[in-house]
Amino acid sequence: MSLRHRLAASVTLLCLMLLSLSGLAIYLGARRTLSAQLDAALMAVTSTEVASAVDGPRIHLHDTVGLRGGYERYAQIVRPGGEVLARSDSLTQPLPRRADLESTSQPVLVELEWQGQAVRALFVPLEQQQAVAVVALPLAPVRQALSRLVTVLAAVMLIGSTLAAGLSWWLACRITRPLEGVALAAQQIGPDQLARRLDPEPGEDREVTVLREALNAMLAHLEEAFRLQQQFLSDASHELRTPLTNLIGHLEVTLRRPRDAEQYRSCLESSLEEARRLARLVRDLLTLSQADQGGLHPGFAPVGVRELLEACRASFEPVARERSVTLELAADSDLTVPGDADRLRQVIDNLVDNALRYAPEGSSVALRARAIEDQVELTISDQGPGLPASGLFERFARPDPSRSRGTGGTGLGLAIVRTLVNAHGGQVMAESGPDRGATFRVLLPRNGMSSTRSVQVAREESRRERT
Repeated sequence: MSLRHRLAASVTLLCLMLLSLSGLAIYLGARRTLSAQLDAALMAVTSTEVASAVDGPRIHLHDTVGLRGGYERYAQIVRPGGEVLARSDSLTQPLPRRADLESTSQPVLVELEWQGQAVRALFVPLEQQQAVAVVALPLAPVRQALSRLVTVLAAVMLIGSTLAAGLSWWLACRITRPLEGVALAAQQIGPDQLARRLDPEPGEDREVTVLREALNAMLAHLEEAFRLQQQFLSDASHELRTPLTNLIGHLEVTLRRPRDAEQYRSCLESSLEEARRLARLVRDLLTLSQADQGGLHPGFAPVGVRELLEACRASFEPVARERSVTLELAADSDLTVPGDADRLRQVIDNLVDNALRYAPEGSSVALRARAIEDQVELTISDQGPGLPASGLFERFARPDPSRSRGTGGTGLGLAIVRTLVNAHGGQVMAESGPDRGATFRVLLPRNGMSSTRSVQVAREESRRERT
């Protein structure tokens, strides 16, 4: 069932409930009023009858009582044994006996069945005559009036229900028509039309405006996400294609003719280097994908900062020596931060690898760490050509033409650094200038943060990076 039908049915049902309750209240009120009028008339007739019977048992009132609707009255005076002393002319037969009331000492109102009709009777004791005066009025006029009232109420409910159903349907259509318009416009926007937006309608309600703006905002996010996805897939495919092409080229050239062992070894070494490059790219893409999906959960344990720097220097020492670059280390031995040792080592490795890649021969790369209030600052500095002011931490970003794919980088190293630092609740910044090298500063909290909070920070930063 559609929203329009449910809304119309709900409003109609509510109107029916209100009409039913109103009709019930009117019926009960009318019945109570008519019953009260009947009892008041009965009491008036009876008081007159009792007053006339003081001098002796006789009936002298008119046979009809002046009530609206022409109530006919019946009266008789009986002794406790059943002897009828007097009765009105309208009584062709005595009223039915009530032995339990013929000796009553107080007036009593009851309903009786007499000659196929219901009557309202009042029993009043007459002490001087040792008898009981019984005066009765028929209930038929009251019941007929109530029956006519029920007929009128039923007709009113039928007409009211029809009007309520029509009004409810009109109201439901008026409320849902703008929503259906928004839904229809949204359905017409396909994957290749994400740049379209929902235009406002004249005089639309505030709720519809809010919905339309929310849908437009969602379309904007989808458009941007789709664009970034396309760009990411394009960059990733290009990055994967280059080492794959090199790898296939080395192997095809080597297999064209028989070669000696040294030539095969040279081909395998070149192929191994391209395979390692592919492995690094796949690892980096997996790390970024985990961060995007909130699946990056670094463990938190005390990590010695100097030990990390020393391990990194030892790992990169052969590469630095081959390039005639000196690795300098300066850090206090008691510096610790809570975090994931493997992830923090990946941060330092990426920064040192980036520095060595562009450090000129005979220069140095400095690895330093120090405490700054409640943080630990790690700095990796080189004496290379420097870096531009923006775009450093974007994925596949190489803003400096000199830092090309030919150097072996994947273009994801600095993006990985920022993602992992954010996951630890820290910050990473770059300082550089023309011909004065580059310095990367990593600030990590010494008191750490919860793993849940770190995931939230990493996810938010990853979202900002994509947008």
